[in-house]
Amino acid sequence: MNDHPVEDNVEGLEAEAASPAPAYEVGYGRPPRHSRFKPGQSGNPKGRKRGTRNTGTLLQEILDEKIVVREGDREKKITRKEAWFRQLTNKALKGDARATTALFGILRDLGHMEREPNAPNDDARKQLNESDRAIMQRLFPNGVLPEGGE
Repeated sequence: MNDHPVEDNVEGLEAEAASPAPAYEVGYGRPPRHSRFKPGQSGNPKGRKRGTRNTGTLLQEILDEKIVVREGDREKKITRKEAWFRQLTNKALKGDARATTALFGILRDLGHMEREPNAPNDDARKQLNESDRAIMQRLFPNGVLPEGGE
């Protein structure tokens, strides 16, 4: 043993550096072994139970259920979705403004309508003269114009 403790410490460090690296290093994506999930253990033990359905799936199943509807003097089995669309269409035909707006929105989302009925096309919007622009500025002072405006 040496009389100089500093030299002994240096020799110990050299011996540690010369030893082979451990087989498992802790780092990004490599948690310590003691904190890893055990085999068969879930990462979320109180999480969603097996077989539960998400909201979209549940709604789809409900809308696809068949119900009995009476048309005149006959009964007919149709899906809830079809009954809902029939009822919405009938209300719109009777003049219900909310039903009409909803129906046009659905048709537009499905791609059956390009734009609102009687809406001017983009070329007509671009051809505004100065007096038209002044009127538009008075109507919409904060600069927010209806769909597709400048």
